[in-house]
Amino acid sequence: MFRERNETYMLLFVVVDTLSTILAFCAAVAVRFIIQEANLFEFYAIDLREYMYIGLVLASSQVMVFYFMDLYRPGKVGLVTDEFNRVVLGTIVTIFMALGVIFFLKTHRYSRLVVLYFGILNVAFVSLGRAIARFFIKKMLLKGRRIRLILVLGTGRTAKQFEEVIQRNRLYGYLVKAFVRLPEEGEVKVENDKILGSFEDIPRLLTEIRPHHVIFACDSTSSDMLQRAIQMCNHEGIHMHVIPSFSELITSKGRLESLEGIPLITLRDIPARRGFNRFFKRLFDIIFSLLFIILFSPFYIIIALAIRLTSKGPVFLSQERVGLDNKLFKVLKFRTMSVQQPGDSDIIWTTKNDPRVTPVGRILRKLSLDETPQFFNVFTGTMSVVGPRPERPYWVEQFKERYTGYMQRHGMKAGITGWAQVNGLRGDTSIEERVAADIYYIENWSILLDLKIILLTPFKSVIDRNAY
Repeated sequence: MFRERNETYMLLFVVVDTLSTILAFCAAVAVRFIIQEANLFEFYAIDLREYMYIGLVLASSQVMVFYFMDLYRPGKVGLVTDEFNRVVLGTIVTIFMALGVIFFLKTHRYSRLVVLYFGILNVAFVSLGRAIARFFIKKMLLKGRRIRLILVLGTGRTAKQFEEVIQRNRLYGYLVKAFVRLPEEGEVKVENDKILGSFEDIPRLLTEIRPHHVIFACDSTSSDMLQRAIQMCNHEGIHMHVIPSFSELITSKGRLESLEGIPLITLRDIPARRGFNRFFKRLFDIIFSLLFIILFSPFYIIIALAIRLTSKGPVFLSQERVGLDNKLFKVLKFRTMSVQQPGDSDIIWTTKNDPRVTPVGRILRKLSLDETPQFFNVFTGTMSVVGPRPERPYWVEQFKERYTGYMQRHGMKAGITGWAQVNGLRGDTSIEERVAADIYYIENWSILLDLKIILLTPFKSVIDRNAY
């Protein structure tokens, strides 16, 4: 149902983005060699074939980058709220990818100004192209073309939620025409004036309304009632779709799979654990952590000397934490407290003005520099740059009994920074809100979200009033 429309729109926006990118590149070349050079001497001197190759590389790279940034994913096509930011970031990534390909192909004879102009013009052209495409789609829908009518069997919570989803995604062109009240349904959630009959009225409504799709959305499904509804729709040749009666247990990232004809519903899907996503996240972790370790190495030496000269004890602290799939691992940190009795640091919560924290440790904690050795954990694969913060086993056992869904945090690798941290949820803050933020990140993960968190980290969590 939605897949058909989304694949159509995906193809449309791929074409729009490709044409916009090519036009932006042509405009960049024109600005550099025609507008800036009035005598056109440099324009006639350039190799147009070589520039054509560069333009094709940029266009193909852009589509690939936009795909991995979810700009073609169901529910994302046509959304304007964050599209511009994604286009800007996607253009930057595209340029770096294309420059890498160009370097590999040893194609160096091109103007750097063309690339700069392209970056600026591409954001404008792609945004404008997508806006024009959306305008024509909406205009076509307003004229009643490609509108698909839906008859919903059910009037409870599931039916109401489905109607709200349809309203939020008007670009798909679906319209809920009416609802049917089913036997033994509970409280009615939809508007009464939209309820046009009962179960026995379905044949009449199918004939009168002639819906393109029928949605069975009963909160308490009866197999006999479902079978009869299917037969009614088959008799009229109308497509029918079923929302499981236990759909309230499925998160927004649930997934339906099929194995040799057996349907399997995954109640909670984790995007970062899929094959390609997992590979790209791990590749990013390796590159980012290695660069950080190399660039930050002088500061590692300075911090280590400061700790050694101002307090007794080791420079580093290796502490057991709970990570991916509830497995234990050793996290590496700079020591920020005086040496304690074995096990004390595992069960005592750090508080404001904690007397155990050393003067140097207080500075390191305030600036989050005590966490920087964890980039070695990232490089070796026990952690990720972005993810839920790992907790000590003692507190995990305590929190999983108090807070619903706490253990779902371990569906991804623990991270140095995360969605909770950039939203100020660290230190002595609400565990419940922290869990909600971590679960949101796990269910809505994308490369763009990781980059957003990394960019926000220096401003949101490096100097944090809750870090002590």
